[in-house]
Amino acid sequence: MIWQVFFGKFKMDNKIKEIAVEAARVGGEILVQYFRSSLDVEVKSEFSPLVSKADREAEVAIRNTIINAFPKHIVRGEEFDDVIPGDSDDETINWVIDPLDGTTAYLSGMPSFVVLIAVWQSNNPLLGIIYQPLTKDMWVGTKDGTTLNGIPIMVNDYPNQPLILATTSPDYLSPHTFKAFNEIQKVASVTQFGGDGHLFGSLACGRISLIIEEGLKWHDVAAVVPIVLGAGGNICSFSGDKIQPKKDSYSIIASVSNTLTNKFQSVLRGNLVG
Repeated sequence: MIWQVFFGKFKMDNKIKEIAVEAARVGGEILVQYFRSSLDVEVKSEFSPLVSKADREAEVAIRNTIINAFPKHIVRGEEFDDVIPGDSDDETINWVIDPLDGTTAYLSGMPSFVVLIAVWQSNNPLLGIIYQPLTKDMWVGTKDGTTLNGIPIMVNDYPNQPLILATTSPDYLSPHTFKAFNEIQKVASVTQFGGDGHLFGSLACGRISLIIEEGLKWHDVAAVVPIVLGAGGNICSFSGDKIQPKKDSYSIIASVSNTLTNKFQSVLRGNLVG
């Protein structure tokens, strides 16, 4: 199975899963508290332009939950410096936090934002969580599969689903990728813009068929990899390589089938869809 290639031989104990779920809920409670309230907003960079008090407080709460339970683990987040214990090595467990994925949606009062938490070890994903704290929907992905609110899900649960293409924003796509994206739109039934990390949860349910994203950071990607793989989906770089940490930027294809992944790669190479 495809996720065996990615997950490898590493195992995750139940306490890690319990703390990850608790941390997601703790961070989500803070986001709900500030949702649709007046917040001071700072501009950061081109691809992650906005940050607020909500992001930072949520990340602190998530970090504290993890560090209190696992003081010897590495903790990486979006808003603060990495916490790296002095005796850590290549096999030390890494936590990756995006306390508020979809900041623009959040600040616009739209309920599509999520909390992302991932656990990796030696370049292998152990766990991913996508949590929407308003609806309390929680996706948990491991090598044993992906669940939504505790119920197992698979991308092929909806075999007659029309081709639904998605990306957070076409503004984030390079001209070459945008051209390929437009070509795929010719055979898609619907195109969904917006959604950020929430898109990958929908793909894991089989409700979105193909996601194309460019310019992502590690905290955007780390959690969605095990979510998609655990549900039997595909996720890889534009060139077909498996997703690995320590890159500056990620361009990824996520899909419900090898056929769709291969089709987009073919279009990227200049082959027109028929």
